[in-house]
Amino acid sequence: NYAFNISGYKFIKNRMGIGIILDIARSSNEDLFLNESEVFNLGPSFRYYLANLDHGGAFVQSSIIYSRFYDRIALLDISNPVDKVLKGRGPGIALGLGYSYVFKDIVSLEIGFRLTHSWLKGETVDQIANTSTDTDFRRFSFSFSFGLGILIGK
Repeated sequence: NYAFNISGYKFIKNRMGIGIILDIARSSNEDLFLNESEVFNLGPSFRYYLANLDHGGAFVQSSIIYSRFYDRIALLDISNPVDKVLKGRGPGIALGLGYSYVFKDIVSLEIGFRLTHSWLKGETVDQIANTSTDTDFRRFSFSFSFGLGILIGK
């Protein structure tokens, strides 16, 4: 399992920044069943710091994203694995709340929470029923992040 969350912001006004976010995640579990899942989110983002502090502070952020999703479930205990695949893509939104603390005016420590909601269109391929159907679905996720940031410029 892994997840990468990368973001970059440029302050356009005191306490307000615009930027971009990129989220990539993959998980895989093999036991009696194989369960694989992949997520890709990309889009512009807006961040607003709630207080005017030199050392960071609490912030809210919102993003409009393009999202791709892939999920596969397969029965492995047979000679030819039978699987069901769901894939889709579409627009979404992400809302977050976090806190950053700046060290020595160059490195920030950030923690935060994010709720992501995507409206996806795609297809479901089911080898058991031997069908392929168009699918509209929603995907919700709630995530916690912890990381370091590097401040460039003044």
